Amino acid sequence: MGIYNTADVPLVCPRCHAEIEAEVYLHFGLCANFQKVRLGEQYPFMRGRRPQNGGPLPAEQPWGLGYVVCPACEKDFHCLAEIRDEKLTAVVPDLENPPFMADRELPGVIDCPGCGSHKTRFQIFDGYHVGRLLCDESACHHICLVRHNDAGLPLEVDYHPQRVGIIASTNT
Repeated sequence: MGIYNTADVPLVCPRCHAEIEAEVYLHFGLCANFQKVRLGEQYPFMRGRRPQNGGPLPAEQPWGLGYVVCPACEKDFHCLAEIRDEKLTAVVPDLENPPFMADRELPGVIDCPGCGSHKTRFQIFDGYHVGRLLCDESACHHICLVRHNDAGLPLEVDYHPQRVGIIASTNT
């Protein structure tokens, strides 16, 4: 079992589009007390520590990672939680970070960019334009993101999301 804080926030599930009251598992900051945090409240951090060790997030990168399982469709997705002045100010679905559970998997449609093998699986996630490519070649096992269009056709293999300005406004 992981250690995390939680926040109950209204969200629209990116996978089924239902409006939900989501329990978001927040995997950053001081998580030892499993604290429930509300939007607008002070977020728990460990003073004098780096962000990866429970310390405050830097002002130029004010978001931490969250995780949700939708109560409507029971599918998972990641969220970004925005912290401003050490307060939780917004939580939004992270559409650049694919969930853990794929909706469908297509074998061999994209060659592995690491070894060129056809022994690959392309995972597609409903509501996302970013999928995951897994290489099943025993000597490789390359994993990368793939940006795709609405039909699931690959546009960019080995995609690297940009995180600058990801949350434009707050929902407090």
